[in-house]
Amino acid sequence: MRGGVPVVRWAGCAADRSIAQAHKRIAEAERKAQLAADKLKKLKSEQAAREARQRVIEAKLAKAAESRRIQEVGAVVKRAGLLDLDNTTLLGVLLIASDKLGDLAYLAEARERGALANPAGTAARAEGAQ
Repeated sequence: MRGGVPVVRWAGCAADRSIAQAHKRIAEAERKAQLAADKLKKLKSEQAAREARQRVIEAKLAKAAESRRIQEVGAVVKRAGLLDLDNTTLLGVLLIASDKLGDLAYLAEARERGALANPAGTAARAEGAQ
């Protein structure tokens, strides 16, 4: 009692402080969660950009390999003396050869004649296979 007046302590004061502190902790946790979510979003975006760049590089490498192979085939067509043929006839010759690729004897003969006509290419290919 104080001055004849009973002192009543409000039990809610400590509880109110505790609730206020809990709200602050929740707000801080939400802020940190948002920062983490933002960072994750940024990292995912950077990863997607890296993957896109990698796909572009792979596509360029594939295109370069295809271009190189087309040039090699053109050189082979020239060495075979087929360069003067019109495209339709050349395609027909190649389609006929393609149809015979299942014939092992034909394939062996083609490989042998190719090796005789291009011994340096056969040796280089054999070295690359090892």
